[in-house]
Amino acid sequence: MKDSEKAAQSLADSRTCINDSSLSATDKELNMVNACFFEALVAAEQKDIAKAKAKLSELKAGLSKVKDPLFPRYAEWMDGYIALAQGDFAGADAQFSKVVIDDPYFIYYAAVAKEKAGDTAGAKKLYAKVANWNIENVWYSFVRNKAKAKV
Repeated sequence: MKDSEKAAQSLADSRTCINDSSLSATDKELNMVNACFFEALVAAEQKDIAKAKAKLSELKAGLSKVKDPLFPRYAEWMDGYIALAQGDFAGADAQFSKVVIDDPYFIYYAAVAKEKAGDTAGAKKLYAKVANWNIENVWYSFVRNKAKAKV
């Protein structure tokens, strides 16, 4: 996440790998939609809002082809993440408050938006939830210590 150029290249490589794979058409579509999410995330991290929004549009368009019930929430969450990257903290907080993804990575950024929007009590509650989560995965490792530092 801190080297967005390498992340962007890795995502481009993953698209090539997906296209060249022997996966079924359905699995390829699913993985391509998933790639759009991460491409939007990287673009937002780079503050390339136009690209982030374009990738989000691509993600939303791909949702009609993929029958995964969680993916629409990822797109809604990305709307909030892009707002956060733009400095629209109140908008990000409002968007994250509408989207329920029970995962510490996603909750952490909801806490960041709340804090930056001025809701320190609400942010602290979410940071505590993230800090005390009981899961072992790579995404949690990105946010756990940051959340613990806030409580």
